[in-house]
Amino acid sequence: MARILLLAGHERASRKLEELLVASRHACQATKSVEATARCWPEFAPELLLVDRPAAGLCLHRLERRLPEQLVDWPTQPVLFLRQPEAPVEDHLHESSNLVVPLARPYDDLRLLALVDALVTLRQLLRSDPEGPLSLALPAPAALPEFAQSMLRIVDQRDSSESGHSQRVATLARRLGEHLKLGMDELNCLETAGWHHDLGKLSVAPAILRKPARLNEVERDLLREHPIRGAMLLTALGGSDQAVELVRHHHEHVDGSGTLGRDTTELSIAARILAVAEAFDALSHRQAYRAAFSPSEALAMIRAEAGAKWDQEVVRTLEAVLTEQPTPNSGRGLLTF
Repeated sequence: MARILLLAGHERASRKLEELLVASRHACQATKSVEATARCWPEFAPELLLVDRPAAGLCLHRLERRLPEQLVDWPTQPVLFLRQPEAPVEDHLHESSNLVVPLARPYDDLRLLALVDALVTLRQLLRSDPEGPLSLALPAPAALPEFAQSMLRIVDQRDSSESGHSQRVATLARRLGEHLKLGMDELNCLETAGWHHDLGKLSVAPAILRKPARLNEVERDLLREHPIRGAMLLTALGGSDQAVELVRHHHEHVDGSGTLGRDTTELSIAARILAVAEAFDALSHRQAYRAAFSPSEALAMIRAEAGAKWDQEVVRTLEAVLTEQPTPNSGRGLLTF
């Protein structure tokens, strides 16, 4: 059972949603305005905010102004909003929140309830001890593909000035794996980890992810946790043990100087591939605190630390992949990155 605060503009729609949630054994409180929602929040302490009205983003901005900062941890406060298919998703985004998830009409009740359960579980995961045991599992597997895609889209929107990072890392990691003759199962696992490697950043405030200056020590510590939290979340999403370990290790270096300081013998070839793919894409695309390096500059920077941070064989393979001639319809070659 979860505490759900419902902000709906139409009484009939509100009543139907409230009946559905209560029948599913959730505690639900319905409001008709941002002001009423703000008044209910301190006592009700919702685990999920469900918004069924236009321009959810504007509603959230108004709500944030009315609630004390210490009362709501917006980066880990899930919001599920219902929208018309033609309504732009951008109308529902909120700068302070990482977890604003859309559900387009028409939808069936089971999908709505599955997303409610998934978001409540995600909130618990993101607020739990990253080093503690994981005992949560997301229900309703049928909803997971949509849920995971929403999470990946949110990560890209919040983390970088240029979207598509997760997809590019997944694509490059698979290409490197192909050149290094990994088996099909390993390649699929590597691509999955590439897509999901930054899920843990959902627990980091957007202001930190987008800060145009050097992070302070507290902010760096929060950011360093994201591989562990991402591994926890991918476990809950049903990821394989191998993919979870790749996500956990994607910021590790072969000299043991990475986020977790793992011994080099613990890093599989797939983990070394993912680390290099992630580093290359981050260097060759604009970040909040710096301009992008050219692909050749990014490659030179990685090559300079081959054998220290990065696996030498993987770096040689990266150079080969980036300089290979594109073939018709393949879209491959340096400029594809």
